[in-house]
Amino acid sequence: MQKQRLEFEDMLARKLREQEDAMSRQSNATLAHKEAGIQAVVTATQESLAAEHDANLNSQKEFLETELNAKYEVEYATKLTEEKQRFVEDLEKKVAMLESQAAKLEEMEQALSVSRSFTDGSVKAHRVSAAALALAQKLESSQGASPQVGALEVCI
Repeated sequence: MQKQRLEFEDMLARKLREQEDAMSRQSNATLAHKEAGIQAVVTATQESLAAEHDANLNSQKEFLETELNAKYEVEYATKLTEEKQRFVEDLEKKVAMLESQAAKLEEMEQALSVSRSFTDGSVKAHRVSAAALALAQKLESSQGASPQVGALEVCI
């Protein structure tokens, strides 16, 4: 009986170990399946987050590019307007200077014209005086004064 009991306990222990082994394998298989499912969810979540991150990054990039382009276009337009205004002011100063120089040139031309007419008048007066003096000398010397009269007539 003791032998049967030992055999029975031995058989019972073996069956328990087999059941334990089968349960352990089933448990490990279930855990592996569950782990694979969790890993798939984690991978899908990571991919989804990465795609969302990339979309947000691209959206932010486009937004910033648009904002910066608008900002720089405004700055460019402002600076262009300032430079155009400065260029117009410089041109106006140069035009005023040219007009002033043109007025001075006209005054100088008028002064030159007056000076020329004075010089021409002075030269003519000198010729008339010289011809009259030559005529007067010839008349005093009682010689023929016809060349001097002709010279005086040319001067007048």
